[in-house]
Amino acid sequence: MRAVRILRRSVRARRHRRVLGAVFGLLFLMLFSPWSGVGYDDMFYFSYLSSPAFDGDLVLANDVALSNNSVETLRDRLSTPNNQGQVSNYFALGTSALWSPFFAVVRGTALVSEHLPWGAPAWAGDRYSAPYRWAVSLGSAFYGLLALLLMYEACRMRFGERVALHAALGAGLGSTLLGYLFGYPTMSHASSAFATALLLWLSMRLRKFHGVGSYVAVGAALGLVTIVRWQDVVLGLVPAGFWVVEMARRASGIHGGGGNRYQKTSPRQAITRRDWWREWFRRGWRLLPCFRCKLRIGGRIWGTG
Repeated sequence: MRAVRILRRSVRARRHRRVLGAVFGLLFLMLFSPWSGVGYDDMFYFSYLSSPAFDGDLVLANDVALSNNSVETLRDRLSTPNNQGQVSNYFALGTSALWSPFFAVVRGTALVSEHLPWGAPAWAGDRYSAPYRWAVSLGSAFYGLLALLLMYEACRMRFGERVALHAALGAGLGSTLLGYLFGYPTMSHASSAFATALLLWLSMRLRKFHGVGSYVAVGAALGLVTIVRWQDVVLGLVPAGFWVVEMARRASGIHGGGGNRYQKTSPRQAITRRDWWREWFRRGWRLLPCFRCKLRIGGRIWGTG
């Protein structure tokens, strides 16, 4: 019977993924609009790719000067250095990094076409031509679809297939993500949704933290979340919470009994949560003299000049 239930859940999950894909595809055909080449945040994210690819540098003012962008505050920011003589910029690189495979395909095609007998097409040397703008816009749409599927998978682990489908559809249709996926695809929101959903999915899937691989995977996902939008570093509390719970269960002699259920190994091995915390504080107190000794040695080493 258990095998039958697992098979039914798998069939429903495949059906729900197709539903999500079909809804996303329909909305894409109805609402999608590629980047027009103007904007504020968009210019920074796009210029992180176009400036190295076309100019071999990261002087973003060149890209803005070549665009049809009329945002005066953007031109002022890129032309006015701060107290350190640098241009102020608080936009992260993560969105551009996620776009890079799509942008690289178009740029690589343009470079190859330059060596063909009939020459390169007119758009190849124009960084704001339609193929480049479509590449990054489609990249955001792709990561938006992955975000919906990861939301579904994360919710399915805890609440079942039907609730997970409703949650994923609600996140895609009932939030501002809809507008950023299809109307403003070169903002960082679609990339942020993907990175956040990936972190949540990995945190739930690897919540027992068995082996180094689980730490590497969760750490890499958190790093991606941070370089897409640095404010989202606070989401590191999610895997940290799973880790604390798992460590507490291990210390108190509670091990996985299958699925999400836990059972005690034996009454003699089990200890109370209060005893567990008391033991942690006791061990920490014993380590204090050694820590103080290291501080004194370090002070003598680094304090001499």
